[in-house]
Amino acid sequence: MSLLPAVALAQQADFVGGQVCAACHQEQHNDWMESHHQLAMAEAAPDTVLGDFSQRFELAGITTVFRQADERYFVNTDNAAGELQEFEITHTFGWEPLQQYLVSFPDGRKQVLQIAWDTRPASEGGQRWFHLYPEDTPQAGDSLHWTGFTHNWNTSCASCHSTNLQKNYNAESNTFATSFTDINVNCESCHGPGSTHVAWAANPNDAIANYGLTLEFTDTGSWVFQEMGQAIATRVGGEGTTAEQEVCAQCHSLRTELLPFHGMVQENGTALGAFHDAFVLNPIGEPQYQIDGQIREEVFVAGSFWQSRMHDMGVTCSNCHNPHSLELLAPGNTLCAQCHAPVVYDTPEHHFHPIGSSGAECVDCHMPETVYMQVDPRRDHSIAIPRPDLSLELGTTNACSQCHTDESLQWAADAFEQWWPDIQPHPAEWISANRQAQPNSISRLYNFLIEPDANALQKGQVLQQVAASGDINAQNAIRRSLRATNVLERQAGVQAVMGYPIDSVLLANLANLLDDPAISVRYQAVTALSLGNTNALGAAQQSAWQRELQRTRAMLNGQLDVPGMALQLSQLERNLGNLEAANIAALQAVTIAPNWAPALLNLAQLRSDQGEEAAAAAVLEQAVESNPQSADAYHALALSRIRSGGLQEAQSLLQQAAELAPQNAHYRYVWAVSLVETGATDQAYEELRNAWQTSPNSHYIGIALASYQIQFGDIAAARETAETLNERAPRNPDVMNIVSYLGRLP
Repeated sequence: MSLLPAVALAQQADFVGGQVCAACHQEQHNDWMESHHQLAMAEAAPDTVLGDFSQRFELAGITTVFRQADERYFVNTDNAAGELQEFEITHTFGWEPLQQYLVSFPDGRKQVLQIAWDTRPASEGGQRWFHLYPEDTPQAGDSLHWTGFTHNWNTSCASCHSTNLQKNYNAESNTFATSFTDINVNCESCHGPGSTHVAWAANPNDAIANYGLTLEFTDTGSWVFQEMGQAIATRVGGEGTTAEQEVCAQCHSLRTELLPFHGMVQENGTALGAFHDAFVLNPIGEPQYQIDGQIREEVFVAGSFWQSRMHDMGVTCSNCHNPHSLELLAPGNTLCAQCHAPVVYDTPEHHFHPIGSSGAECVDCHMPETVYMQVDPRRDHSIAIPRPDLSLELGTTNACSQCHTDESLQWAADAFEQWWPDIQPHPAEWISANRQAQPNSISRLYNFLIEPDANALQKGQVLQQVAASGDINAQNAIRRSLRATNVLERQAGVQAVMGYPIDSVLLANLANLLDDPAISVRYQAVTALSLGNTNALGAAQQSAWQRELQRTRAMLNGQLDVPGMALQLSQLERNLGNLEAANIAALQAVTIAPNWAPALLNLAQLRSDQGEEAAAAAVLEQAVESNPQSADAYHALALSRIRSGGLQEAQSLLQQAAELAPQNAHYRYVWAVSLVETGATDQAYEELRNAWQTSPNSHYIGIALASYQIQFGDIAAARETAETLNERAPRNPDVMNIVSYLGRLP
């Protein structure tokens, strides 16, 4: 695929609609007609609605009634105020194994119902209404309620279910006038606007590059066995594999959108279309992923596949999937046999199962399924080796135990060790060891970061652990990452920086990224630099800073329908001291998401910054009331009480925060400090010890414990604490000071 550099072409090209493409590309159109892309969204009609609208559904004390009148469809369910109201279903969303339904509102919003239709056959448990969150059904006013911002189609869903989406959000009126060229995922979603290509087809002209295509898939490569006995095929060609994946990843990824994709944005005479110009990929890490990189939450494939050995070797989406029908290119193990010789891999000597059994299916071992949305199984695309040994050590899932449910995990681990005694350690083992402050664990993480063939996403995960460790050499690793050739590594470096004071060295490193080739890296660099003294930048870097700051503001202002982006804009302006602009953005986030804890906490912080502590406390009380399980809300309210002189009142709030988030060492630490302040030193010691046991890598907790023990004369206990600290963080300056001080005492 080529991303055309001629801005004139991108400016001339307009969307023409998929039916125009079908006139010449009939085979591809026929394939697409049978695909889920074609069925991604439709107007509600007898030939598109699959649900039985003569039924009713009861859950959490609410009876939802569906009905059909002629060719119109209605639902009577709880509204944003918690009262029953009838709404008309205007659109369908998806096809199988479930179908969702949209309700259109006068302000231009379309909201996605959380009660969906199970399209599977009745024999498989389908043909029924079900709720996506049956265990913890969101109530009216909750951000996760179907009327809340998380289920707003315009913001959260539309760009991946329709073609040439224009959200047309008006922040002043908080309304939408959203439009699209095609209601579903059509040709131009992947190939870009087609008017120039259509003009070329009508009058072929060699002066128009690439047949007038905005995005041309020119070479995705092929895999061939070039020698007798070759176990794994060799890739031939494939210069366009990365670009193809980025086109698919625009929707098949968990990411933050910065700009429209595929040639819609022009900058410096270049038509953009690369994924990392339009999006920031969510890093792999908990809770979205398990510690070993397996999927846990719904992460939409790309972040999973980009961890895989297949990706690193050049395999791309269309090597396995027909890009128009979306179907697999071949059934069963025949698909994998395109590259992996069956005589080597489709044998009991490799998979240790009888030929033809489910255990002999490549995907059942290397791409196990996880069920999302109650009925939708999705395969893990990291294509990893099943590791029951890691399950024992780390609590991760594994494909063996998913099938052999009648056997113990130890049984599976023993069999694996017998079959693969020389398996290489997994980075997750070192991450876990470092979290437990095991000796030499940090060295293993550093070594992984300098391995030239290590996966970029896994490096990012390891770097976050290194950054969180507080090790004295962590900044050196971060700076190396900021200079990496791989864009994902540079992004990981900027994310790791966020936990450190932006000193002059980091300031200079980040400033270099203001001219990074990827817009996403420049955007993240601006966020990090806003925490430092940008006045110290040289003239050239100051110019780059001002340029990218304005672009970042423009990107964030273009996404004000997304509360998270309004929140980021508010925090950026707060970092820069622009409290008026920060307030405007903060109120925008609260307007869209009135009870969303992060937005309320940000607004409260701004009120406190302006000396309005009573107003800050009122906002935080709303946050606690709306989010009774939010440790962040309780902790923030406690700090507000302390600022107002109410330490005793704050203590119960600090305790609630610590109990709601027992893995949050900082919350337990602050509660313990408050106990010391009120004279409850024994209880404070106990909390510090518990917090340190839970988070043994949080050296500041051990340092606080030792300091208090010294302060209150418990020197023997302080020496014991210091000895443990010195084993875990021998190069930490604060630890060295404590050890030195104790060494001078009799």
